[in-house]
Amino acid sequence: MKKLAKIFALALMVSSVAMLSTSCNNKSAATENNAEVTEAVEENATVDAVAEQTAVIEEFYTAFLNEDNPQKSDALAEQNCTEELKQWLKDNNEYNEPGEEPYMALWYFRTGAQDGDGESVLESITPDGENTFLVKYKDMGHDGLTRITMAEVDGKWKMNKVGLVEE
Repeated sequence: MKKLAKIFALALMVSSVAMLSTSCNNKSAATENNAEVTEAVEENATVDAVAEQTAVIEEFYTAFLNEDNPQKSDALAEQNCTEELKQWLKDNNEYNEPGEEPYMALWYFRTGAQDGDGESVLESITPDGENTFLVKYKDMGHDGLTRITMAEVDGKWKMNKVGLVEE
């Protein structure tokens, strides 16, 4: 009888270890599945963020490149730039006079060309790192390439840094 009890106890231990092992393997598989799901969700969130950021840049450049009215250009910048970028644009406008309301140096979004005979049109927006894009365009016929970095502010994407890329 004691021998039978020992065998039964041993069998119970072996089956418990086997069940525990299976459970651990299932947890491992579940952990792997959770990691894959998390990665897929993050990838979709990244794709969505890139699409949202690109839409903001496209809307801005499509309107801005052909805007001759400075007040409308300022309004576009007010709507699409972070406070940090708006302040930087004001601080970097060498034409601002002390004691007067500073204006934003919106030429940082363009080639700097004073005039030209060609059209102004957005050509492409290409991701260039995390929340950063290269914006290729024609500015009065002149080729332009500007790097824009985006930041999320209160759930909306806004332009946070801008700089002309010298080719």
